[in-house]
Amino acid sequence: MKYRLVVIAATLFAVFLNSCKSSSTDAPAVNSSWGSLQQKVITPVCTGCHTAGSDYALQSGLVLTSDVAYANLVGVAAHNTDAHNDGILRVKVGSADSSLLYMKLHGLPQGKNYGSPMPLGYKPLSVGQLKFIDEWIAAGAPSTGVVADASLLDDTTQSPPPTFAALPPPSPGQGYQMHLDSFTIANNFEREIFVYKKLGNPTDIYVNRIQTRMRENSHHFILYTFDPSMPSSMLPKYNVVRDLRNPDGSDNGNVITAMEYHVFLGGSTTPDFDYFFPPGTALRIPANTAVDMNSHYVNYTGAPITGEVYANLYTVPQSQVTHVAQTLLWPQTNLNLPAHKETVITTDNMNNGTGAIPLYFIMLTSHTHARGEKFRMLFKGKPGDARTGTVLYESTDWAHPLIKNLDTPLVINPGEGITTEVTYYNGTDQDITFGFTSKDEMDILIGYYYF
Repeated sequence: MKYRLVVIAATLFAVFLNSCKSSSTDAPAVNSSWGSLQQKVITPVCTGCHTAGSDYALQSGLVLTSDVAYANLVGVAAHNTDAHNDGILRVKVGSADSSLLYMKLHGLPQGKNYGSPMPLGYKPLSVGQLKFIDEWIAAGAPSTGVVADASLLDDTTQSPPPTFAALPPPSPGQGYQMHLDSFTIANNFEREIFVYKKLGNPTDIYVNRIQTRMRENSHHFILYTFDPSMPSSMLPKYNVVRDLRNPDGSDNGNVITAMEYHVFLGGSTTPDFDYFFPPGTALRIPANTAVDMNSHYVNYTGAPITGEVYANLYTVPQSQVTHVAQTLLWPQTNLNLPAHKETVITTDNMNNGTGAIPLYFIMLTSHTHARGEKFRMLFKGKPGDARTGTVLYESTDWAHPLIKNLDTPLVINPGEGITTEVTYYNGTDQDITFGFTSKDEMDILIGYYYF
């Protein structure tokens, strides 16, 4: 089954629509380390995003205004699904390096899908600010009393960005590594690039694991191939960086035209990602395949930053493959979100094409931008089927959407389908439509299946 994509630039993940600066006048507590932290760090740096009713606060479940910040941080389980499942607290009393706040500010542990470092798109906190927070947590994270050196909060020594380590490649004979070389993102700019590279596989291969690693401030990374119907004259040149946006922010029409032929292979919205297909299931990648590597970065700072991405494709012998996985990316581009209104977009995606056969879904996930409050997938059966309306998938975290692995495959027979129901709230003064930047919106069902 082939899917020609008129739009692509998603998947996937981003957290950066609102400024992380604030002019809030929240009155902090006084004469305490916590009060100083709220006044000098949390309110000016964090509450631009983490304010009640804001897009990001709704999705992250974290409001940091002075009236609720302490209660929302100390001893509270992480909202991120993987961190929550690992038993991580936002602030673990007495243990700074075990706290998600520490990880978000110092650098997330590699190999863990705990979201993105903070403040996303901006320069890290100063050395003194980080040390003050560490001292406060180590001393028990009290709401009263002085337990950390207040002078640290006035230290402007810039802390280095989190260390980025190259992703180790698969062992010889066990896979292939692709590397998107380091590139620059100008200050106050979103840069999205594509680079078409040969994978280097002389024979057909079967991929049962996709692992990616990105430098901080990434919005997403996606691997694509091209639909075979694409005219060969339109194929991009190898190893040439193609920018989706021109320096003035306008779209590059040539790049968008090529995107119409993209076929989704895999990708992530988080810095470290590791996806395993079910045993006996793998993607078949034909011999001599080339892959279009797509990376989107956001830079809200006043200085250039660096992007870089690694991707590992791990392989298994064909003899171990029972089911050949297919990729699915169903976009809804007819989006119109009026200002200051909640809008629900419903789309029926049916398996009713000519010669349709049962589809066995093994993974479902979704993609919206920051106005997406809830993404649901519902089963739609034939007339009279009592299962119609059954919830198959639900995610309320647009920045880190649920990746639902289906140990027992979801069977969609001919005439059946998946209805997507996406709830948006546009709190801006402008209507919002489908688009490629973080200020636009998307509505995409993504999955793997076999037949």
